[in-house]
Amino acid sequence: MFDISLIRRSVVATWYISYDFLIGKTVDAEASVSRSGCLYNLFLVVVVVVVVVVVVVVVVVVAAAVVEVVVVVVIVVVTAAAVGVVLVVTATSSVKHTFPKLFFFMYKALFR
Repeated sequence: MFDISLIRRSVVATWYISYDFLIGKTVDAEASVSRSGCLYNLFLVVVVVVVVVVVVVVVVVVAAAVVEVVVVVVIVVVTAAAVGVVLVVTATSSVKHTFPKLFFFMYKALFR
């Protein structure tokens, strides 16, 4: 059956994570949903995801035109790993933000 609370919790979790790790501030998840900056910060998350996807697709297309399939797979894996490392380092650039904290916030926002 359709559960609106699951959607609400998902939005809260997305907002909480994006605000805390992209903007660098910790806010209360429930209060944050109503803030005017919510859409802007969710937009930042979408932009990051789109950029990552575009970079991987471009690398795959260029590599497929030049080299064998095995090399393409290796290039895709290395590119995805590099992008992931950059995103993690960016998200954890300050002392108070650690990678495990991301999962804690996700769990807290979704299941509290």
